[in-house]
Amino acid sequence: MEKESLKYGKVYGFTNENVSSFKDLYDFDNADVLTVLGSGDQYFTSILNGAKNVDVYDINRCAWFHFVLKFMAIRVLSFYDFYDFFVNKKMDNMDTYVKISRYLPNDVRTFFKELIKTNRKFSSIIMSRYIGNGLLDFENGRIIPYFDETNYYKLQEKLRNIELPKIFFYGVEDLPDVINKKYDIMLLSNVFHYLSLDEMQYREFLEKFPVDTFQALYTWELYNGSDKRFINAGFTMDLVDSVIINPKSKNDYVLSLRK
Repeated sequence: MEKESLKYGKVYGFTNENVSSFKDLYDFDNADVLTVLGSGDQYFTSILNGAKNVDVYDINRCAWFHFVLKFMAIRVLSFYDFYDFFVNKKMDNMDTYVKISRYLPNDVRTFFKELIKTNRKFSSIIMSRYIGNGLLDFENGRIIPYFDETNYYKLQEKLRNIELPKIFFYGVEDLPDVINKKYDIMLLSNVFHYLSLDEMQYREFLEKFPVDTFQALYTWELYNGSDKRFINAGFTMDLVDSVIINPKSKNDYVLSLRK
C-alpha cells in the first residue's frame, strides 16, 4: 500500500465549479459520499444536500488545515462575518481568526500559529485566482450553495451536530487500495485532467471503486471529440450553468458514471 502523502502546497479558497448544480444531478439524501477535499466546497455541498456521511481525500495537507478553519468558521460565524473573513479579507483578519481559533484542533491551530510566527499572511496559502478575483459569481448561492444566507445557516446547524470528516491523505489513484467501505456517491471534480488515461481507461479505473455513482468530471470545455468518447465509454453528460460571469459559453459540463 502507498504511504500517506506529506505534501504541503497552496490550496483552493473556493471551488471554481458550479457545485450548486449537483443537487439536481445526484441523490444525496441519506447518502454515503466520498469526495475530493480541495476547497471543501464539495464536502459542504454534500452535507447541505442531505448526505448522512461524507469522507474526503486529498494529497495536500494544507487543504485539510484550510478546510478545518472553514468548517469551524461556518460553525461559529455569522453569514456576513464569514463572507468578510474569507472573501473580502482573504482570511487576513486576526480579530476574526481569534474567534475561530479556540475551536480548532491542536494540529490545525499549530499550523496557523507557525504562519503568524513567520510573518506570513494566511492568504499566502491560497491560490489567488480562486478567491475574490471577480471572475466567479459568489452571489446568492448560484454556484456555491452556502453563499445563499438561508443555506448558510442550514449548513451551520448541520455542522454543529457532526464531527470533522475522515480524511484520506492519498491521491485518487491510490484510493482503491485504501478505502474499505462502499459509497453511494464519489465526487472527483476534474481529477481526470491530471491522470494519464483515456476515457475508456478512466471508466475501467473508476470501476475499481465500491461506488454506485460517480461525478466523474467537471469541465469548462470539451476538446477534440472527448464528449463523444466519454459517451461511448458509458458516461452521461449534463450541461450546467457556467461559473463565470458573462461567459462566452453559458454552460459547463458534468460527466457522470452510474454502475
